[in-house]
Amino acid sequence: MDRLGKIKINIIRRAYIAGHPNRARLAAQLGTNWDTVAKYFKEFQKIEQDFPKKLKDFNFFLPRGNKVPKLTYYNELMSVLPRLVEETKTNCLYKNEIWERYRDIYPKGCGLYYFYHYFNEWQKQNKICKYYPLRVKEISEDAMRELNQWRLSNDTELWRKAVIIQDCFKKRPVDEISAQIALSVESILKCIATFKEKGIDGIRRKPCPNYHIAGNQKKQSQILRLLQQTPKDFGVNRASWSLAALSRVYVVTYGEPLSTHAISSHLKKMGYRFEKSREKLISKDKDFEEKLNNLKRILSGLKPDEKFFSIDEYGPAYIKKRGGRSLTKIGEIITIPPFQKHKGWFIMTAAIELSTNQVTHFYSDHKNTAEMIKLLDILSLQYIAERKLYISWDDAAWHRSKSLKAYITEVNAPGYRQQYATPEVELVPLPSCAPYLNVIESVFSGMARAVVHNSDYGSVAECQAALDLYFLERNEHFRVNPRKAGKQIWGKEIVAPVFDESQNCKQRLIKS
Repeated sequence: MDRLGKIKINIIRRAYIAGHPNRARLAAQLGTNWDTVAKYFKEFQKIEQDFPKKLKDFNFFLPRGNKVPKLTYYNELMSVLPRLVEETKTNCLYKNEIWERYRDIYPKGCGLYYFYHYFNEWQKQNKICKYYPLRVKEISEDAMRELNQWRLSNDTELWRKAVIIQDCFKKRPVDEISAQIALSVESILKCIATFKEKGIDGIRRKPCPNYHIAGNQKKQSQILRLLQQTPKDFGVNRASWSLAALSRVYVVTYGEPLSTHAISSHLKKMGYRFEKSREKLISKDKDFEEKLNNLKRILSGLKPDEKFFSIDEYGPAYIKKRGGRSLTKIGEIITIPPFQKHKGWFIMTAAIELSTNQVTHFYSDHKNTAEMIKLLDILSLQYIAERKLYISWDDAAWHRSKSLKAYITEVNAPGYRQQYATPEVELVPLPSCAPYLNVIESVFSGMARAVVHNSDYGSVAECQAALDLYFLERNEHFRVNPRKAGKQIWGKEIVAPVFDESQNCKQRLIKS
């Protein structure tokens, strides 16, 4: 019995004196189990029978431990045990049955624990062991097929039964089976006997009675009513439900206890489980479908003298010691100071051309329209032999400014193009709130994982030199091995750098 504190014992005693309330509810209120409350009730019942004047004495209890002479129990048991064993008609000694017949003779005799102890000692001394035959000599094909399914299942009860029957069929010792499945030898023998007598039908799990099914349905409907309300409606200071909160509120609301394990089991049957919320990548652009279809149309019909660019900015990125994933010796921990003084910062503006997988980039101190005009001039000179350039970027303010649109109108004028022999520029804006469609984000992620994570550059120039070398090697690779973006991923890019509405090109990078 769990020894409770004096205050809780007195609460149980007062409840007993008041008239036997619901023991399960009392156990839930005291934070103990039902058996402990029941055993205290039984003790108070004995006090009421043998010492009626002491029932209201909260300092009086029945003697325990060595105060009860165990030698008397032993002598009583030894006087009747041989006769009880001889009267057993079956070939197996069921200890519980013998103990019940012993208690019929001595109602105040020893308990089940000491009975097992004395009984085992008596068996060893007299070398008496009556067991059913241990071997399972035959298993049908259908039964073996079902036992194999049980053995592979996650149901502990069925797994144990399959191990018992199949291993006994293979003549494995019962003691080894008992140690493996953590089940008593007596229970194993009962399972074998049932299988030999009734076959696999005898050891199948019995269907749940209708009243249990109705009771479970009632509990599930009551749990669902709680889930449809917030914990604060019941005075619980939580924003969402937990198993412990549901258990406490269920007891108060419906007047019967329901453990967290039972609630978890009911929730699983109802199709509920705890899941972490995630940010949904959904664009709120009312013209999303129109812009997306325009992108698909251009990319599917891109001609040899046309180029399509995905453009964005990286940064501001601060120069300081960075963390990340790296090979380390087991037990070694790499630490990063939480507060660092940075050594400078930079912003990178970059564009990837999807048909050749070439990246053009430069560094600046701002994100504004002037930098976008600078990028357009660089791309116009770099791809001066092309007929048309498509520019795709997100819905940032400097990507849709009036001055930028006026500049594009100017460079697309016939006179300007004839004078400077530049290609035509057409803007293909991405839907708003949809950075995951911007292919350059995937390149930035691969760049960060390769040369930014786990770095500790001494200056901005040193970091920029590493980034320049990264893009130089990347562009050279795709010049030697010409492929469209996405056919082969360079470095550690998280997804293929190719336009695809189903992929997320943007993940959280190490920026500050």
